[in-house]
Amino acid sequence: MTKRTAGRAAGVAVGLLCLGWSLRDVDAAEAAHAVVRAGPLLLLGLLPYGLSLAADGWGFSRLLRRVGCRIHPIGLAGTRASAEALAISLPGGALIAESVKPFLLRSRFGVPLEEGAGGMAARKCLIVAGHGAYIGLAVALGWGWLATQSQRLTGAAGLPWLVLGSGVGIGAVAVAMRFAFGSGTLVSRLSGLAGRIPFAALRSRLESAKRSFDRADAGLRRMLELRSGAASLPAFVIMWMCEALESWLLLRLFGAELGFVETLALEATISAVRAFAFFAPAGIGFQDAGYLALLGTGGPGASVAAAFVLAKRLRELVWIGIGYALLAVDRRGPAHHESWSA
Repeated sequence: MTKRTAGRAAGVAVGLLCLGWSLRDVDAAEAAHAVVRAGPLLLLGLLPYGLSLAADGWGFSRLLRRVGCRIHPIGLAGTRASAEALAISLPGGALIAESVKPFLLRSRFGVPLEEGAGGMAARKCLIVAGHGAYIGLAVALGWGWLATQSQRLTGAAGLPWLVLGSGVGIGAVAVAMRFAFGSGTLVSRLSGLAGRIPFAALRSRLESAKRSFDRADAGLRRMLELRSGAASLPAFVIMWMCEALESWLLLRLFGAELGFVETLALEATISAVRAFAFFAPAGIGFQDAGYLALLGTGGPGASVAAAFVLAKRLRELVWIGIGYALLAVDRRGPAHHESWSA
């Protein structure tokens, strides 16, 4: 077992311990009964994630148009669903998903690997920027609720500042990515490093592909121009806000009286926790313990909070199934996806 694997396993174990501690006062039977009682209405909880995929597809489609790739947003949403299934279900899945996406773009839509990788880099930059903006907006609107929860949990009102700080940090990462990616030399630099490998045949192939690398760099620079980024950024902010919509809808189904602004602050906090617990697949343990703590474990809402956490995980399982189903039919190739091209 490598040090990285051991560290990841230790992180997951800590997350599960946090979850177990949070569940100590929960009536599991009552929580399960609440989920069963909601019945088919839980299917409504699938819709906001579908909207999130559509918003992502819309923003990504606008970016790809800058390099002449016209792909329907729904087709790109399907690519995200496939990649997310890997990201959520596998250890280190986020890295696997990011590696697979350019190949999915090529197999489904005929996008060259270099341009697909450039598009994914631009998209990732704007997703991070959208995350920072989303957290900032949520904290500004839900400061009072976060301060109240912080006082209840820790006896101090520092939680809003912590969440805001995480948003500022994430925003700073987005700015750094923008300058690194927007320089127009990223792919060429990477190919230059790869060209130092001691295999003459592979070096020759990389040198012959230099024109493609240069074209990918130019495309990445165009996608991250101020005008292009500003046009696509709202889509990725909406993508993040769909998480709050999903949580608000599920909480309503379980009878929890939490307003949308408060749910927005809740989700922003959990999204920050998930970002820093990247080593755990889908933030397992950390995300769930965060929900249980902020929704009042040990109080009257403990069972409702546990039912909500269970429903969130069930939603993930359904979308994982959809994502793997899309991967299973992916061998048909780009000719079978022409209807998605615009």
